[in-house]
Amino acid sequence: MTKPTFLANSREHAEACHQRWHHRRNRRQEDATYEDEWYGQQCGACRYYVPLRGALADDYGACSNVRSALDGQVVFEHDGCEQHANAGDWWTEDAKLCRGDASSSDRALRADGPKQKS
Repeated sequence: MTKPTFLANSREHAEACHQRWHHRRNRRQEDATYEDEWYGQQCGACRYYVPLRGALADDYGACSNVRSALDGQVVFEHDGCEQHANAGDWWTEDAKLCRGDASSSDRALRADGPKQKS
């Protein structure tokens, strides 16, 4: 019997998941009905977006917004919903920490919380 392979870091598995999941998007940029303001309300910039780890981390996360119809679902970072809540200026560093790809200096900076704007 062959030992199962852990697939979290497999690019091939990530691509297969993307092919299956991409059609389930709530908002599609290629649709004629896509509204311009939705571009700034994508899941990847929402404070309730929890990035996945491994090979899927670049494009997918989980929605954790109890008010969203997408709550508890894996979502494409460029999707969105009516319950979007902007994550603010320091989202990028927090997302890197969640995915596990922040440098040790990034982790040290984040330990004290977000920097305040002057």
